[in-house]
Amino acid sequence: FVNAFNFMDGLNGISAVNAMVAGAGFALMGTLEDLTWLQYFGAITAGAGMGFLPHNFPTARIFLGDAGSYFFGAALSIVSVLAMTADVNPIAAIAPLWIYLADTGVTLLRRFQRGENVLEAHREHTYQRLTDGTAGPLGSVAIVSLSSLVVVLLGLMALDNTTSVQAAVVAAMVVVTALYLWSPKLLATPVPAPVPTSADTPADPYGRIDRP
Repeated sequence: FVNAFNFMDGLNGISAVNAMVAGAGFALMGTLEDLTWLQYFGAITAGAGMGFLPHNFPTARIFLGDAGSYFFGAALSIVSVLAMTADVNPIAAIAPLWIYLADTGVTLLRRFQRGENVLEAHREHTYQRLTDGTAGPLGSVAIVSLSSLVVVLLGLMALDNTTSVQAAVVAAMVVVTALYLWSPKLLATPVPAPVPTSADTPADPYGRIDRP
C-alpha cells in the first residue's frame, strides 16, 4: 500500500483528500468500536490532509513527494493492520485503503498480462485515464474521492453486523469498485461521425449541386 499510495499521488489534491477520507473513516471506526487510539489517529490523519490541501490544490505550491506519500501510505496501512488486531472487522479496516489498492492492483495486473514492464512509467491508472479523458483533473479527483468515501461508509456498515449483511457490504463494495474502474469508458464522449464534404461526394455528371 505504501507503493500504491505513491503511485496514486499524481494529481493536485488527490492524496490530501484521500487522507482526509481515510482518516475520517478510521476516526469514526474508533468511535463506533470504542478505540480511543484509532479515533486520535484518524483525526490527526484527516487534519494533516486538510492542512496540506490548500497548499496543493487547486494550484500546487508544494507536493507530497515520495517522502510524504510514503509516510501516509505506511501510516494508513499500519493502522489498518492494528485495527484488525484489535478485533475490528477486516472489511471495515481495509475499506479506507481499498480504492487505491484496487486501482493500482488492476493496473499492474493488466500491464503484466500484456507482457509490459510493470516498473516503467505509464499513464494507465484509472485516475490518469479519467484525467486524460472527459473528467479532467478536477473530475478525476472528485470521482476517486467519492468512490473512496462510499467504500469507507459501506465498510463501516460491516462493523458488528451479521454475516449476511457483511456479504451484502462486500458485494456493494465490489460494484462500486467496478464502476470506478470502468468510469473512464462510461464517461467517454462518443466520437461523432465525420461530416461528408464535397470531396467525399461523387461528381454529378450533369453538374448539379445538391445543397442541404
